[in-house]
Amino acid sequence: MVDRSVKVGRLFGIEIAISPTWLIIVGLVSVSLATSYYPDAAANLSGLTYWIMGVLSALLLFACVLIHELAHSIVARVVGLPVNGITLFLFGGVSDIQEEPHSPRDEFLVTVVGPLMSVLLGFLFLALYAVTPGNDEVISAMLGYLAVVNLLLALFNLIPGYPLDGGRILHSVIWKLSRNQSRATQIAAGVGVVFAWLFIVGGLLLGFLTVDFLDGLWLTLTGWFLLIAASSQGRSSRSQAVGA
Repeated sequence: MVDRSVKVGRLFGIEIAISPTWLIIVGLVSVSLATSYYPDAAANLSGLTYWIMGVLSALLLFACVLIHELAHSIVARVVGLPVNGITLFLFGGVSDIQEEPHSPRDEFLVTVVGPLMSVLLGFLFLALYAVTPGNDEVISAMLGYLAVVNLLLALFNLIPGYPLDGGRILHSVIWKLSRNQSRATQIAAGVGVVFAWLFIVGGLLLGFLTVDFLDGLWLTLTGWFLLIAASSQGRSSRSQAVGA
């Protein structure tokens, strides 16, 4: 597959790239915020104001995703794992770490720092929201959104479905207890497949049995992505076990 990601710069010596699919999700988030979320959260503003808030919030959301991934990448380098770069794409962001962790401890540290960073960002925006004057509806609404979405991002990533952060934390724990990395990967990938199907079925039910078609579609696509990733990890682990 041809890599069409566009390199946009470096942070802390780590190359940052953007996939064309990133534009899709930025557009969808902007539209959702401008036409639904912000008109409810901050009434009686102009349509143009809602669109500006929507676009800025979508960009700030992905700045937070980038910080989340930078946390993974920086800690990976600290424990001796080479990092090729970070790519922002349709489903958020991914750190291209070139080697598997050398120990359960390294995997746990590299993984857990991402959700912790999202929690930290969530509480930072919550603190800023608390001290923002009540008559500043625009700033208050945006800070409130960024606080909630970062906390939700942390919770979502902690779902124990490989390859989400929660799945990798589960993998590191099983690896530590069993002392068998391949077996840990198979179990974590299996759990990931279960959660992926729950997302897919839940998204289909949400889309067809309620009026939330777009939310259902997004949940289904997320499950499909997780299913492919978890299944790939499971097959790779089984191949390595056979080869050994």
